Amino acid sequence: GFSLFDIPQQKDFYKDYALPVSQSGSRAFVIISDALRFEVAAELNEHLIRETNGSAEISAVQSVFPSITKFGMAALLPHDELEMTDDIRMTCDGMSTEGTEKRQTVLDEALTGSCAVTYEALLAMKRDQRRELVSRAQVVYIYHNKIDAIGDESTTEHQVFEACKTAVDELTKLVRLIVNTMNGSNIIITSDHGFLYSYKPIGESEKADIKMINGELLESGRRYILADKQSSSEYLMRVPIGEFSDDIAAFAPLECIRIKKQGGGVNYVHGGISLQECCVPVISFKNARVGSKNFVDIKKAGIQLMSRTRKISEYFWS
Repeated sequence: GFSLFDIPQQKDFYKDYALPVSQSGSRAFVIISDALRFEVAAELNEHLIRETNGSAEISAVQSVFPSITKFGMAALLPHDELEMTDDIRMTCDGMSTEGTEKRQTVLDEALTGSCAVTYEALLAMKRDQRRELVSRAQVVYIYHNKIDAIGDESTTEHQVFEACKTAVDELTKLVRLIVNTMNGSNIIITSDHGFLYSYKPIGESEKADIKMINGELLESGRRYILADKQSSSEYLMRVPIGEFSDDIAAFAPLECIRIKKQGGGVNYVHGGISLQECCVPVISFKNARVGSKNFVDIKKAGIQLMSRTRKISEYFWS
């Protein structure tokens, strides 16, 4: 299969990360930030270490294929079986995973009282509303979308790195919000997929044609193709996805090659098998409360004169 041996898998995220926290008696807050690439998450991890009183550690899991939102979001939910349907959707034990309400249903089926909410909806709430939202929940999923919302639009994809900086700032503030107004101690931050970005124009030699597939095309993106199981390709790599479907063949271009499609949005892409797309970060944050042995008071560094003698000297070199 596509899953690499002895590498933690995105499809096991719930049972490996979220469930153990809730089983320990603590509420698990899971933040899923769309297209949070590993390097951006590493910067976020540093921000959390510097700017909060908690501890933060970063690790990684391998995404499902294709590395796109509808599949990655499903993989992060609780399930016994992930299945890719004939109309190219991913279900958790037969349940739809599209949209926050459907994901709420999947979470609640696994652990009664669990909840799912968008970042925007959470910010719009008052403090009492936030506390009421999570009061009966052992697992809380919060969906954040800054990077992908900018990158996926052809008119704004060139602003993706500015969006990465904004995402780091927003997620740092979100962690503080959870700690300060929702009594959160254990927060896990992850993503559905990463991305590739190229500053330079993409040449024709860096594009692959859909016609390189012999068979019935079912769905394609800039970095993946799904076709009927009898399909083949001489130039694209076949990716084994038998664990999700026996009736669909999957293909990916090598290196940074894009697949030709109508419309813009060529520079920012994802869906393929590159490390930048498939290496999904997982940050485990644990808040240290005042008085605990791990608590370190964070203060801004002050400025102090080394000497009261104020003197300006000039040096000349010949």
